[in-house]
Amino acid sequence: MSLSIGNTGLAYARIWHLVDARQRILGRLATKIATTLTGKHKPIYDPASDCGDYVVVINAKEIVVTGKKEEQKVYRSHSGYPGGLKTIPYKTMMKKKPTEIIRKAVSGMLPKNRLRDVRLERLKIFPDENHPYEANIIKNYDHTFLNNLPVDKKPQKMTPEKRKELKEKIKKSEANSVKGKKKKGAKANQNHILEDMNNNVSINYNLIEKTIKNRPPEKDDNDNEINLLQKKQPPKDEDKINLLQKKQPKKDKDKINKLQKK
Repeated sequence: MSLSIGNTGLAYARIWHLVDARQRILGRLATKIATTLTGKHKPIYDPASDCGDYVVVINAKEIVVTGKKEEQKVYRSHSGYPGGLKTIPYKTMMKKKPTEIIRKAVSGMLPKNRLRDVRLERLKIFPDENHPYEANIIKNYDHTFLNNLPVDKKPQKMTPEKRKELKEKIKKSEANSVKGKKKKGAKANQNHILEDMNNNVSINYNLIEKTIKNRPPEKDDNDNEINLLQKKQPPKDEDKINLLQKKQPKKDKDKINKLQKK
């Protein structure tokens, strides 16, 4: 047997991650910690196998909560006996046990099975920057991570010169599109086809001919307006007389006479 470690062995190796909780939102941070503890960031993830990594959290005192949660949030626990309910507000928990705030948030996001306690053991939380796992850490996500990046990789704001260039490009593209719409006649169609051919666009002329043949004959707008007016106009007296003469000429003579007098 060979003693060399393969790719699968390296994938199952547990990596130590350092996370700085300074000015980080509690819920967003807890979701990322839960994914690393379960191992969902790895290609070998399986719900039945425990392939997660270690996570070390520092500066737990300086974590942030959104909205009015700092005043309204409450942690409850029950001893199991009658009257054994205990409620601890968020502020008192932050003073006494700031590490438990992150631990409870992460435990609520982990799957509720036998592996939850095993995964929580790999979560190491400290209220300050001091921790005894400096030699084990491989990946660092603290506040110094962005400051140590080279200048090219840092996010930079758009300069006013670049904004002007982009605006000019957008205006040119819009002007070209408007000009193309104004073209009419056979020459315009030929120009469009030539442009498409230059752009290596494949045109199926058989489909174009079929669509032209199967297209229904176009009607003028004036014909449609006339039809609508004819439908809306009430029938004239002469039309009524003709209808009555055709249907019942004997019975409706009186009605016909009245209409003729009008």
